[in-house]
Amino acid sequence: MEGTYRDCQNLTTAACGNKVITMDSTYSNCINLKTPVCGPNVINMRNTYSNCRNLTSAVCGPNVIDMSSSYSNCQNITSAVCGKRVQNFTGTYLNCQNLTEGVCGSNVVNMYDCYYNCRNLINGVIGPRVTNTYRSFANCLNMTNVRILNGATNLNYNTFENCRNLTEILIPKSIMTIQDNAFYN
Repeated sequence: MEGTYRDCQNLTTAACGNKVITMDSTYSNCINLKTPVCGPNVINMRNTYSNCRNLTSAVCGPNVIDMSSSYSNCQNITSAVCGKRVQNFTGTYLNCQNLTEGVCGSNVVNMYDCYYNCRNLINGVIGPRVTNTYRSFANCLNMTNVRILNGATNLNYNTFENCRNLTEILIPKSIMTIQDNAFYN
């Protein structure tokens, strides 16, 4: 289904068959799409719903491994669920300014830019396998609380840049590297 409905600006509903494995860019720029759909066998959903401005929730099928940029610029998303098998979370919710909670699955390794510029994000979680957090929560202006689960190893450059309201963060013993400007304000 790669790119199948890209730029279908009048599309409001969609369905995905049980045999679909790749949904890369399938619904990107479908600005009137209201309900996301992800089949049970989908593994890749890179850029799937990027720029779908009318989505209010985000879903991920049980077998998805790569969600990179799948909901980027979906400004009306308020809730999101990440599947348990997801490993690549790069830019997934970038610029989703109404998202209030960010929780990544326990298998996520790469969080590069995943919640970048989610200005209403209040709570965040960095999972136990995460190794790349570059700008993952940068510009989350209302974030107050972050949990870093034991097993995460790095806090990369600008991870919490401009998180001026951050009041609570516990750094587990598993963190081996905190790079320059990880908490830059």
